[in-house]
Amino acid sequence: MGGNLVDGIIRAGTQEIAKGKTYFLRDDWQVTWGKYISDLGAMIGKKPRGNIPFGLAWATGYAMEKIFTPLKIRPPLTRIAAGVMGRNNDVDASLARKELGWETKVSYEQAMEEIEKWVKIYIA
Repeated sequence: MGGNLVDGIIRAGTQEIAKGKTYFLRDDWQVTWGKYISDLGAMIGKKPRGNIPFGLAWATGYAMEKIFTPLKIRPPLTRIAAGVMGRNNDVDASLARKELGWETKVSYEQAMEEIEKWVKIYIA
């Protein structure tokens, strides 16, 4: 699992041109967060229950952090989760492609199969 990321890390760690530079590694899959979450949920027999506007998710995450954290309970929704799931967090991987020769080799389908194997071993 992680073939694309591991390949990028090895390239960045072993190529002279990479010294002192930062590279973003982002697969070229055209997959939305909604599809990804739905696919992950299907692995454990669950479906997303819908979605809410970003501002409401952010405010709810804030409130849940204030309520649950002092009780040493993990909040069911946090601002960081809202930020990750509710925004386009895309990055430009063109420098890694150009300088390191990095490219997506493992397809989305292959990656999801690997994740499913892991889920069946450790979660199911």
